[in-house]
Amino acid sequence: MRGAHVTGSFASRLSSRAWKSRFVIILLGISIVIQTITLAESYVLPTGKRVWDLRAQPALIRGGTLLEGRRFAEYLSFVRETVPEDGKVILPPHSSRGPLTNISLVQYFLFPRDIHNCGPNEVDECVLRMTGANSYFLALKNFPPRELAAQVKRLVPFDDDIGVYAPPHSP
Repeated sequence: MRGAHVTGSFASRLSSRAWKSRFVIILLGISIVIQTITLAESYVLPTGKRVWDLRAQPALIRGGTLLEGRRFAEYLSFVRETVPEDGKVILPPHSSRGPLTNISLVQYFLFPRDIHNCGPNEVDECVLRMTGANSYFLALKNFPPRELAAQVKRLVPFDDDIGVYAPPHSP
């Protein structure tokens, strides 16, 4: 009898451990399913819809929208329409504050236009120097100084905040 009791106790402990292991595996499985559903609903499906909706747009609009958002893409399309292909576009001094200070990035969207930055210590001189009939400034929130740019260029607004400073007699 004594051996049967030990065996029974061992069997009950074994089945208790097996039950705990199964319970942990079931909880893990439920957690994985919940996480997968949450990920799909909050990231995969919205991103997939956004990409699907962009499929009919031109490549530059798609790229700009995915990179920086719709307003960025629409603004660069506006700049492409405003500045002729042989135009020179002047950007603010290069900084990490925004994509519109990066010559390489802007060149991708505005090719074949000639793209330049003003130097960080020569913004006023840069604005006064670029008076040619084929030079344009991106008119951003803090660039170029509005009063100074208005002396040599006319503002073509995109919206209330941004636009392009164009030569006074451009189309």
